[in-house]
Amino acid sequence: MRLSDLPDVKRISDIVHCNLTEADAVFAERLRMFPQGCFMTDDGYAVAHPAHLGVPPELDELSYVCPPDANALHVHDVALLPHKQGAGLGSAVHSMMLAVARRENLRHATLIAVAGKHSYWERHGYRHASAVRPASVSGYGVGAAYMARTLPE
Repeated sequence: MRLSDLPDVKRISDIVHCNLTEADAVFAERLRMFPQGCFMTDDGYAVAHPAHLGVPPELDELSYVCPPDANALHVHDVALLPHKQGAGLGSAVHSMMLAVARRENLRHATLIAVAGKHSYWERHGYRHASAVRPASVSGYGVGAAYMARTLPE
């Protein structure tokens, strides 16, 4: 992903996430902070960054700082346009993010699954994790859940 992609990121986010979209500045901040975790395709994008297990950023949170002693890659956002969902692109992008986690020596991958997406992420090895700041999940809507998986060494 490049800065010039941010208008497309926002457009895709608005289509896919509707009322859960984030401010343009959040996407720009994540790209500046951890560019190796930001991916763009013609039909979607993904954003991931280091975090502590159990401490994800809140939705639309600015001024997030990657902890220098991070132990997890937080899959912050994956958005694919509806016509590309179910075609394997999400799995391919997810594999790229896990490769980043391994290169960064991170032991876990985490995310907040919005309602209706839990089973998708379970198929990718994620499990519900209860040890998390409650405020981090509440902004993602009813039925959102913090999920985590341990990465193989």
